[in-house]
Amino acid sequence: MGLYKCNVDSSISRSHNNVGIGVCNWDDHGRFVLAKTKWYSHILEVDTGEALGFLTDLNWVYHSQLNKMDFELDSKPVVGLIFNFI
Repeated sequence: MGLYKCNVDSSISRSHNNVGIGVCNWDDHGRFVLAKTKWYSHILEVDTGEALGFLTDLNWVYHSQLNKMDFELDSKPVVGLIFNFI
């Protein structure tokens, strides 16, 4: 109850030499709350893009004052690094 969920993902476009970050936040009833996309103008590794997306969303969630957020990422190395810092 009162918990939000955030999905974070990234994509790489070698033809455009950039990486795209997408984040989408949902409430505890599965209803859409906020979404954001951002492009960075250099090719990064997939895991670096995922980490950058997570950092982007952490900052955004903090400034949006959304409390009790669960994050979902599909990069096992990034999730492992996050748990090492907690």
